[in-house]
Amino acid sequence: MQLRTWLGVILLTGVLPGDVVPAADREEACERPIPIHLTGESCGPLAPPAISCRVPAEVEGGLAQPNHNTVQRATDIFSWQTFLALNWPAGKVRGEPDPSAPINGPGPRVWETWKEAFEIYLPDGSQPPPWDAREPIPPACAGASKRLVRTAKVSDVVDLKAQALPADGTLPATLKDQQGRLVRYEIRLNRPLFEYIADPASPHYSGLALYNGIEQAKADGVDFPVGSQLIKAAWRQVDEAERPFFHVTEACVCDEVGVDRP
Repeated sequence: MQLRTWLGVILLTGVLPGDVVPAADREEACERPIPIHLTGESCGPLAPPAISCRVPAEVEGGLAQPNHNTVQRATDIFSWQTFLALNWPAGKVRGEPDPSAPINGPGPRVWETWKEAFEIYLPDGSQPPPWDAREPIPPACAGASKRLVRTAKVSDVVDLKAQALPADGTLPATLKDQQGRLVRYEIRLNRPLFEYIADPASPHYSGLALYNGIEQAKADGVDFPVGSQLIKAAWRQVDEAERPFFHVTEACVCDEVGVDRP
């Protein structure tokens, strides 16, 4: 079954001021971050957090400051900068922001344009399409921005010992909201991680593990490149009155027998 519907995921949008600068200056503001000067005492000199569409490369100071409070503050700022950048409105290229958009602008966020796992681990184990290939949307759901195929947080093809939750049926496999509607999940991988797994042209290419669990990669044989990121999101169907409280998307909801794939 395929169904188009509105779903929402909670974001901390209350701390994301998008109209700090005029529209004409937004692109420059994205590339040249707007500092947010915080009040209060600091245990060490650190650059203030800033509204920017670019993910920081590393924690300021490299976690080497002698004062542990400074290290914690630097880590917190790094985390917030990453959160802001990944939740910036996406541009026309997968995984890239739209520098001309305000942070509270409409549309998919950067992380939503990353590759979904079902785009990488194909049923026949074949080479996945390149990074910039569009996410496949069934004709019955034309106009939807994404396809959701998961109703469980844990896949049954992973190693039970390496999971935070067991996949052996000892815990409920699905979650329902207060209206009795299933929560839908997605797993998104950014470009460095995608290329490590699937792109033969990448120096990090390791080949695709057999999808049906016949020969999954061993933990000591995985060495993700710097910058690899994976996001797991949970979506629930929202009514019109609820939409202002969530980041929403119009999704194609697919229910079909299979392992985390359409």
